[in-house]
Amino acid sequence: MRQDDSRIENFDLLRGFFIFLALWQHFAYYLNIWYVDYFHESGVLEKNYMSHKHMIGYNLPVDFFSHWAAWFFTPWVSQVYLTLAAFNLAKRTKEDFQEVFKPKMKIFGLLYFFFVMENLIVAPNFGEGISFYPIMSWMVILILISVLFKYFGLKGVIGLMVLSFGKWLLPDSFLEQPMFEYWMQEHVHAQYEFDAQVDYFLTSGCLGFILGYIHHHKSEWGFKREAWQSIVGFLLFLIWFIWGDAFTVNFMDVFESEHDLADDPIGLLSILGVQLMVLSGFLFMEKKGIQLKLPILHWVGVNSLTVFAFHRVVFVFFLVPFMMIIANWSGTTLLNNWYVCWGSVLLTFGFTWLIQKLNLHNLIVR
Repeated sequence: MRQDDSRIENFDLLRGFFIFLALWQHFAYYLNIWYVDYFHESGVLEKNYMSHKHMIGYNLPVDFFSHWAAWFFTPWVSQVYLTLAAFNLAKRTKEDFQEVFKPKMKIFGLLYFFFVMENLIVAPNFGEGISFYPIMSWMVILILISVLFKYFGLKGVIGLMVLSFGKWLLPDSFLEQPMFEYWMQEHVHAQYEFDAQVDYFLTSGCLGFILGYIHHHKSEWGFKREAWQSIVGFLLFLIWFIWGDAFTVNFMDVFESEHDLADDPIGLLSILGVQLMVLSGFLFMEKKGIQLKLPILHWVGVNSLTVFAFHRVVFVFFLVPFMMIIANWSGTTLLNNWYVCWGSVLLTFGFTWLIQKLNLHNLIVR
């Protein structure tokens, strides 16, 4: 039985919250490496950026609150975003999905291409510009899930989820640096990263689709489904809490350990467990008519792709250069703390809202 297709308002807020966290993390990371990889204005260093001179070549550490947030949220921030996208993909039955399959493939392909181009713009060098990052991995996974669902239905996605655990049965040599990454570093650019391997996110994508299918097509299961999902999620998290390795974050590089839990079998269980608990809790509130009202985060959740598309360009090419000028006027250096990051996030939200309000993106391409 298929449920109503109405939008899940609480998921919009949840998506907005995780976009906020993602931008906070991204901005903290760019400040981490700004003086190492992004400062290329040595020609005016003596005149306009004198206060920054002693920082050139050094990483800028995050403050304790940003470090705590990175420790607490990093393992599942980008995972949840994909899970929510896959959840929405499961709204239609296998038969109805045939009608939207080609448009979906086109959208995922264009998004992949767009974010490759965006990465080339903001990256400090060509190697990082062509690197494979999470959003590229998400598009590949959504395409793969769509193809399997089109031809094999839900069983195909369940089968893919089962296969996603198969990597732990492979010899350790298969789990080391991917040969493709090594070849690219040797023959194309030494800074190339195959950062977001598909296997890091594949299980979360499948989980999101299966949960979405249960929600939209198994309404007769009632509230019991959320209860059981929460219980299973708690047990998975408990397994990691008791037997798993601790997650750590480097003050000087908040992205350094980003995929550590996803690359560990017990760590992956914690990610899946948190997602099951969070999504089930928000679904339960939605069904009970409990809707959390935070207008800014709700707007960000609805317009998450637009915000994500512009955030790095805004930060790298406008906000940080402006902060460097202000810092030089006051005789200080850049700061990497939570209120600088939060202020940058809010300014990015405002900038994106302005672009959307003025319809600039359509005016430019006319």
